[in-house]
Amino acid sequence: MKEHVQNAQVRKATRSREKRELEDKMQIGRYLRQLRLEHNLTQEQVASQLSLNRTAYTHYESGVSLPDILTLFRLCDIYAMKPEEMIRWEKSTSRNASGISQPYSDRDTPSE
Repeated sequence: MKEHVQNAQVRKATRSREKRELEDKMQIGRYLRQLRLEHNLTQEQVASQLSLNRTAYTHYESGVSLPDILTLFRLCDIYAMKPEEMIRWEKSTSRNASGISQPYSDRDTPSE
């Protein structure tokens, strides 16, 4: 009985982790789409600058896959961002009056 309860807890934890990972991929995809639209670029244009086909890039925006670290650095170049700005995507949730997400300020960064 005790083993059954432990197995159920492991399955629940695994489902919870998988759900969070999927949500993270979707959020990263929304952020990449937002950046692309703010820079008035098409998926084809971004894909070309990344030396990818459009379908591969579309997978990033749709949350099917995640860009690797080198692709993230290339995206930083395309959008004239520092890498630390790119990886702070999860905090970019506040919206201004026009509905555009605003990156969080340095004061929101935890002190070291």
